[in-house]
Amino acid sequence: MLLKQGLLLFLDLGYHLYEQCKSACLVFQVLTERGEFEKSDAEFTRVIELAPTSGMAYAHRGLLQLRWRQDQNSAIEWFRKGVEVDPKCELALELLGQLSMERGQFEEALNYFNQAIQQAKTLTDLTHLISLREGVKAQMHVCSTYNISVHEMFASLQQEFQQQ
Repeated sequence: MLLKQGLLLFLDLGYHLYEQCKSACLVFQVLTERGEFEKSDAEFTRVIELAPTSGMAYAHRGLLQLRWRQDQNSAIEWFRKGVEVDPKCELALELLGQLSMERGQFEEALNYFNQAIQQAKTLTDLTHLISLREGVKAQMHVCSTYNISVHEMFASLQQEFQQQ
């Protein structure tokens, strides 16, 4: 009987933490859309304190760094922390894959996308992740077939972007 009560208490606490984290994620989205980045960052500090093993909280904080400061290095640190505390965090793995792809680190991107595919919970997520992975494979094939240096290609694209 005591074990059952303890389990119920534990589940109740977990539910409340989950609800608080879910609410904080919604608050993050609203604050970010309104451009209130400092408040959003403070909200994620709170979420991480409430649920330090939630990879999602770290992934969303990394997304905030991209939207707020356009800081890929900081975002990557948060995404990696998300995977460190929750190796099954599909979102953090996907985001690491996307940033690796944008940086021309195709092998690394494939690795992250393959890990994320293993964690996909819905057919839609699985389809999306497979599409990302196959896109990386196609880019690798084109670079190989036409003897294009990935680093030169991305440097050229970056230079064109900066001239606009």
